[in-house]
Amino acid sequence: MFKTVNAGAGWSAVNAGLTDPRVSVLAVDPLSASTVYAGTAGGVFKTVNGGGTWAAVNTGLMNLTVQALAVHPAQPGTVYAGTAFGLFKTADGGANWSFINSGFSSASVSALLLDPRSPATVYAGTGTTVFKSLDNGASWNAADSGLTAAGITALAIDPGNPATLYAGTLSGGVFRTINGGSSWTQENAGLTDLRIATLAVDPVSPATVYAGTRGSGAFKNVGGANCSAGPEALCLNNGRFRVQVAWRAVNIGTSGAGQAIVLTSDTGAFWFFSANNLELIVKVVDGRAFNNYFWVFAGALSDVEYTITVTDTQTGAVKTYFNPQGRLASVADTAAFPGGGVVVNSSIPDSGLRTSDFGLPAAQATCVASATTLCVNGSRFQVTVNWRAANIGASGAGQAVPLTSDTGAFWFFSSGNLELVLKVVDGRAFNGKFWVFFGALSNVEYTITVTDTQTGAVKTYFNPQGRLASVADTAAF
Repeated sequence: MFKTVNAGAGWSAVNAGLTDPRVSVLAVDPLSASTVYAGTAGGVFKTVNGGGTWAAVNTGLMNLTVQALAVHPAQPGTVYAGTAFGLFKTADGGANWSFINSGFSSASVSALLLDPRSPATVYAGTGTTVFKSLDNGASWNAADSGLTAAGITALAIDPGNPATLYAGTLSGGVFRTINGGSSWTQENAGLTDLRIATLAVDPVSPATVYAGTRGSGAFKNVGGANCSAGPEALCLNNGRFRVQVAWRAVNIGTSGAGQAIVLTSDTGAFWFFSANNLELIVKVVDGRAFNNYFWVFAGALSDVEYTITVTDTQTGAVKTYFNPQGRLASVADTAAFPGGGVVVNSSIPDSGLRTSDFGLPAAQATCVASATTLCVNGSRFQVTVNWRAANIGASGAGQAVPLTSDTGAFWFFSSGNLELVLKVVDGRAFNGKFWVFFGALSNVEYTITVTDTQTGAVKTYFNPQGRLASVADTAAF
């Protein structure tokens, strides 16, 4: 085992305690980057200090030939291990494993995936086909209609729409499903080697899929619309709309292009000065089922001058939204782009966030992250949201999505449709205070509660039904 901390410029061995060097698979705990599981021909090994030392964690693991690993994105210590003779699960970080093969027709598990937005949904690739569990692995059913090739070697999921998955096979190439495994189609155009070893979906442009083969190198498949995503451009709503931001800080004489962060297939964010400090969140929603338009929403966490440019790559239409210096505002344009008559997809897809891209730290202080609780700014501040949609008689707790160490988001109705983004910034170097910023992509009634876990101080922010607003509290704590 080797490790680099400088993007590959130099590597160092990290094998202390790793008694079996035949490492076939790695899995990093998304809530603690220093916790890594290694699957080997001699079982599972675990490090909690970034590879400084390793220890075997194999109690209850009846077969030690580990071929696949998957870590739960929100429950530390919950890990799945696929072996040559079955699937195992631990809920305590590997201290104890249990056998969970109920419903399998093939023992050998060679690929594993958890739905990033609904991690109770688990996919397992086996020597015969793909199996799916909706209850954290308690029971399994085949999800293989149309999957005509046996021997699943790799699984990959679209982070923008987790209903879309890809399966690599021993000799049948690549298969794709857009409905969570209910049906599959073969997609091998241009693929001259059908012996698939590994698959990867581009997290920035999910229409791009890479396949590594067993004898002919790597192949790339580019689909979707004509949007080209990059460090300064988002491709939203299934890749149809390109979003870019130009900003200018008049008071300090600087300007630049917003740096793009993809969040879901419909939603993205931009930062201007620091990757931990998101300044703006934008989403493009397919509202054609309601008024035959695509809708654009933007929520600001910054009062810097900026211009948002949204381009419909299918029609060439362009809309711009200008924010002058000193204004902190949200935007809701429900007639941004004409829908063109035919409703292609009137539903908002359930979408997955790549929180691992941000290197989130483990929880510190006394804040405990959960499905409805964010821990931000070194986990000192706890954030929760309660919402109410009076017009439809619905209410609930906002579902938390961590983005960076300082920033997080909440969704109310659909995980692909973020409603609110919030950050807590350490401004003590400027005025001795911690600052709270939030930007809304929703005019639903909600109350934000922010708690300083070190002092017990609490601040609440109430938004009435019908108001679409951003807030900057530079004297919050």
